[in-house]
Amino acid sequence: MATLCTSCGQQILLSSIIYKCHQCANHYLCKSCTKLDRNRAIAQYHTFDKISKSNETRQESAKVSFNVVHRQQETNSSIFDSDGYLKGALVYCRYCHRIFNSVKVTFFKCEQCPSPFGLCNECLPQARSFHPSVHKFLKLPSGDNMLRLLQNYGHLDVICDGCSTSSFTGTRYQCEECVPSFDLCDNCFGKKHTHHRFKIVPNSLVHALNQQELAQRALDLASLNNDPQWRDSITGWTKVDAERVLEQANADEKAYKTRLDEIVQIANRRVEQERQRLQDTMDFSWKMQMLNLQNI
Repeated sequence: MATLCTSCGQQILLSSIIYKCHQCANHYLCKSCTKLDRNRAIAQYHTFDKISKSNETRQESAKVSFNVVHRQQETNSSIFDSDGYLKGALVYCRYCHRIFNSVKVTFFKCEQCPSPFGLCNECLPQARSFHPSVHKFLKLPSGDNMLRLLQNYGHLDVICDGCSTSSFTGTRYQCEECVPSFDLCDNCFGKKHTHHRFKIVPNSLVHALNQQELAQRALDLASLNNDPQWRDSITGWTKVDAERVLEQANADEKAYKTRLDEIVQIANRRVEQERQRLQDTMDFSWKMQMLNLQNI
């Protein structure tokens, strides 16, 4: 959609800088016209945001196409089968509406906003034009650091049927043919039960966080589109679907953290019991030695 300078009437090129009036709905200036005396006079009463032409058309482009996902999702494969969803952590840029695999990109999240507000590396430099300038953005881990972080999340109450390890970390592989569930950890996968096919089951906490990012994107784009029947291009969710998914994801996140706290408390009690047992054993041994010395 072409944007015209309301001062000179010329079209503002896609690569140019555009000055948009903060008070007026459709008042734009090109860089040349900002130097004119008549526009300088207007600037005494109105404020102008300096933004790029490509960013000004962002919302209009989203309404027309919605094809704004990361290039990894611009294929026929499903987002739910991607490495970012199954093994990684998805992040959603609130400005360009793209979904990224946090392992492969540099991403930032606002430290002040009560609800998650993330920006990709490309959109961060323009944050001042649409986000409070006093807010600070924290750079999230990426690459190997993010992989190590994700690998440390345990599959709570899941037992590896190969080595009997409970709440193991790393990737969870589940047999597609066995009932009830047959699961293997990273160490056992490929060595045991090799006659059946396996699928990757995401960690329940990471799955909940990924669902939250996808649902929030769908809700934002549904609001831009203003169509109750609109469906998200990469998830297939309507606004109602996204609301339900977000509610369930929030509940799953809470349940994981609650269960993790319970497991930690149980482990701490066991450690304290073992410490007390060792202390009692040492006390008993010391008393016996003292009795033996007295009997000499």
